[in-house]
Amino acid sequence: MLLVGAAAASAETLLMPKRDFLMGTPEVVWGVTTQANGTAFVIDFGDGSQASGTVADRSYVAFSHTFPISGPLTVQLCVGAGAVIPGCSGELATVGINVFNSGCCQRPISAG
Repeated sequence: MLLVGAAAASAETLLMPKRDFLMGTPEVVWGVTTQANGTAFVIDFGDGSQASGTVADRSYVAFSHTFPISGPLTVQLCVGAGAVIPGCSGELATVGINVFNSGCCQRPISAG
């Protein structure tokens, strides 16, 4: 008897590269996954808010999000069965971001 084994396909989930965002401005937060359509996901924006859904096009997960706070934050994307944060039992991708408050650090323009 000959048994032929097949390696399980390995899925991969990634978040966008580290980048800067502007507080109070709609920004696109995105990730990619090789999980199948219909797979559950949740994205945690690091500011106390989350969004969830199911993978629709087998690769791209994106949300427009307005960050209400500034500072360094950690964005997390969990894809797969048990897509919850904290406690992700699926694939978890994490990236650190910086959210800047443009109103705090601008110099006044002097009248000339």
